[in-house]
Amino acid sequence: MGHEFLKLKFFKLDSLNIEQWNISSDCLPSLEHLVLQSCKKLKELPSCLGDVSTLQSVELHWCSRSSVNSIILIQEDEGFKVHVYPREFDS
Repeated sequence: MGHEFLKLKFFKLDSLNIEQWNISSDCLPSLEHLVLQSCKKLKELPSCLGDVSTLQSVELHWCSRSSVNSIILIQEDEGFKVHVYPREFDS
């Protein structure tokens, strides 16, 4: 088994100095809430988050505009809630 978190429901990434986050669509099958805080270099969120049927909300605190835009594009088709802080990053 790879890096799967089969029962993980809440996942927070804080102050990670990464530009890319690559995951497979089946590694977080029970995820309900995702929080990213101060991941300012991250350019986009993985599109496979749209395949996580249990996902209810994604929060981005002080993240890049491009990562905010990427999750909004994913969210448009999937219906989970996206919360962006500070509000002026919200598009």
